[in-house]
Amino acid sequence: MPIFYVTISLSCSLLAPYISSGIFWEILKLWIKGSKVIVLDIPLLFEAKMDKWTKPIIVVWVDPETQLHRLMARDGSNEEDAQNRINAQMSLDLKRKKADIVINNTGSLDELNEEFQKVLCEVTKPLTWTEFGLSRQGALSVLASTIVGVIFCRNILSNSSRL
Repeated sequence: MPIFYVTISLSCSLLAPYISSGIFWEILKLWIKGSKVIVLDIPLLFEAKMDKWTKPIIVVWVDPETQLHRLMARDGSNEEDAQNRINAQMSLDLKRKKADIVINNTGSLDELNEEFQKVLCEVTKPLTWTEFGLSRQGALSVLASTIVGVIFCRNILSNSSRL
């Protein structure tokens, strides 16, 4: 089962509407191709108000102290610069409250992988009826049922008008 990743970094609010439109078209193309899982890696998902059309929302959470130390190690930045960068975004605690699924990233890489595998099982489980209705297969089923219904009704109406 292929999983597609679309990575976006929204650094300019002026470009956000165009980026959102581009993301939508990429998602639509993947949906038409039959992708069962599409992962959007969008650091500013909530700030860009793109959370309204994504489901489920998965937040990878870490405690603030670990987040600060990891950011400093990754970027080679000092504590003040790293803290300013963290403060420029919505807090992970607030994102965690808005999430449908939270992946705890305070442990080791092996623990993170284990958490990810649990989430992967969750998002690839069989669909509910509502989710099916919103899926490619559900949309095609509705379209086929509608076409069959229209043809059936036309035949009944044309046969009754002959009598």
